[in-house]
Amino acid sequence: MKFSRRMLPNIERLQAFECAARHQSVTLAAQELNLTQSAISRQIQELESQLGIILFNRVRRRIELSAAGRKFRPQALRLLQQAEELVIQTVTAANATSIFSIAVLPTFGSRWLIPRLSSFLALHPGISLNLATRDGPFDLAEHALDAAIHYGTPIWAKATCRYLFNEVVVPVASPVLLRQPDLAGLSGAEVIARAPLLHLSTRARDWTLWFEHVLDAEPARLGHRLEHISSLISAAVAGLGVALAPKYLLEDELAGGELVILSDHQLPTQASYHLVVPEHEPQNHMTESFYTWITTQISLETQWKTL
Repeated sequence: MKFSRRMLPNIERLQAFECAARHQSVTLAAQELNLTQSAISRQIQELESQLGIILFNRVRRRIELSAAGRKFRPQALRLLQQAEELVIQTVTAANATSIFSIAVLPTFGSRWLIPRLSSFLALHPGISLNLATRDGPFDLAEHALDAAIHYGTPIWAKATCRYLFNEVVVPVASPVLLRQPDLAGLSGAEVIARAPLLHLSTRARDWTLWFEHVLDAEPARLGHRLEHISSLISAAVAGLGVALAPKYLLEDELAGGELVILSDHQLPTQASYHLVVPEHEPQNHMTESFYTWITTQISLETQWKTL
């Protein structure tokens, strides 16, 4: 079937459908949207006619989503959310001097960047920040982003990587783990040798490299595997094993005594953090300001003084 823009439903019809589907009631949908029941019913019927599918089965005075309606509902909700986000972004842009859109790594953003952003905002009154969460390379222009924080090698299609910093990882464990009968009273090295090891799936060789670098040996235990750094840290705090984690992301846990460092030996990771900016675009003043600000913040941090 050839697609026509005339098949695109308007927002009012989508709202009527989503609301009725959520409540499984035309009456409650009408109350929420401040419309009459007949108006809700008409919009749903028009949507069904427009799409050429039956969205609801009418059972006496009740309505139930049809099989097609159940498949369509998540897509309708996504379209409504996107429309809402577009309106919010447009209104925000109208009230801001400028917008700076940047993609950040989830744990880096929540644990390090966001707590420090107030000083950047103080330097740029009126700016509106748009923070997106991304894990890997993507097309910056396609997502309308000015920059991205990237961990890895300085390779990114259609973009330039500007070095920010290297990191070191340290072995840490919770006092909960260290109090276990078979580990109590042991040295840090002995705990590492005997306790389960917590592995980050995206950095599968970190423990192997640490053992080779420090002990000239291979890890004796495989331990547990986690997908994200935040999960790795949480697992270590819960006493599930010894984690090898970036030192700069452990500030709160180390200060609060939830984690302790088991060895003075720090392992520099093979990859680095970079600020990624689109290629072949005029110099972005806000991106330059952000790069200057973040590199200044990094230079002030004590956890990187040893690098």
